[in-house]
Amino acid sequence: MSIDRRRGYIRVTEQPDSIFERWSLPAYELNNASPKETALNYDPSWEAPKVAEEPVESEIDFKMLRPDALEHIRHSAYEEGKKEGYDKGFTEGREAGFKEGKIAGLDTGQKEGLEQGLLEGQLLVENRCQHLDAILEKITFPLVQVDHQVYQQVLEIVIQLTKTAIQTEVVTNPNVILATLQKSITALPMSGRQAIIYLHPEDIEVVTNVHSAESIKDYQWKFIPKPSINRGDIQIFCGDSIVDYRMKDRIQQLLSRFASQNITRELDCSEGGDGVDILRTIDIDSLSSNCDDHEVNMHAEDSSQEQSKSKNNPKIEI
Repeated sequence: MSIDRRRGYIRVTEQPDSIFERWSLPAYELNNASPKETALNYDPSWEAPKVAEEPVESEIDFKMLRPDALEHIRHSAYEEGKKEGYDKGFTEGREAGFKEGKIAGLDTGQKEGLEQGLLEGQLLVENRCQHLDAILEKITFPLVQVDHQVYQQVLEIVIQLTKTAIQTEVVTNPNVILATLQKSITALPMSGRQAIIYLHPEDIEVVTNVHSAESIKDYQWKFIPKPSINRGDIQIFCGDSIVDYRMKDRIQQLLSRFASQNITRELDCSEGGDGVDILRTIDIDSLSSNCDDHEVNMHAEDSSQEQSKSKNNPKIEI
C-alpha cells in the first residue's frame, strides 16, 4: 500500500492477508524517525490542507473624505504627475535636442572648418609666393646691378672726356674766352658803365692779345687777375650787378643735355613693366669734382642783395 493513497485512515480491504511484513527493530534515531500507523490506521504525517483566508476588508476611514484631505491628495497627485511629466519631457527633449544639435553642429562645424581651412591655405600660399618672389628678385637683382654699374661707368667716362675736351678747348682756343666775355658783357642790364672783370691771369693775357688798350678803355673794362678761379671762369662787377660765369656750369649744362637726349631705360621687375631711368638716377654732380649744383643756369645777382633788401636786383641767365 502506497502512502499517497492514505487519507487519514487506512482501509483494511486494501492490504491482502497473504502478505507478511518482516519485523525489524525499531529505530530510535530522531532524525530518521518515520511515521507509524496507529491502531486506528491513522497516518501522523498527514496534514489537513490549508484553507485560504479571505481578506478582511479594511474599514473605510471617513477622515480621508474631508475637503482638506481631498485637496492634499489632489495636490500630491498633481505634483507627482508634474514631476513625472517633467522628467519624461526633460529626457525626451534632451535626447531630441542633443540629436538635432549634433546634426546642426556638425554642419556648422564642417562649414566653418572649410572656410577657415581655405583662408589658412590662401595665406600659406601667399606667404610662399612672397618667399619665391624674394628669391627670384635676389637672383635677378645682380644682373640689374651689373647693368647699372656699367651705365654709371660709361657716364663717368663721358664726363671725364667732356671735362678734358672743354679744358683743352679753353686752353687752345682763344675764341672760347672771348665768347664767354662777350656773353657776360651782353648779359649786364646796363651799358656805358665801367665793368670790373675778374679772370684767370692767362685768360687776361688772351684777351689783351686780341683787344688793344684803346678798345679796352673805350669799353670801360678793367681786368683784375684772379688766380683762384679756373681757366674759362669770369666774374664781372658792374654797378649793383654781378655776372658769375664759371666753367663748371657749362660742363653741367653739357652733361645734363647729354642725359636728357640719351635716356636709357632698363626693364623693371614690377607688374606694370615700367622702366627705370638709369641716367636720371645717377647723380652727375657726384661724378664730377667741379660740379656742385643740379640745375643748369647762368645767373647774375645783385652785389648789394645781402646788404639791403630794399633794392630790386636783376637776375641774369645766359
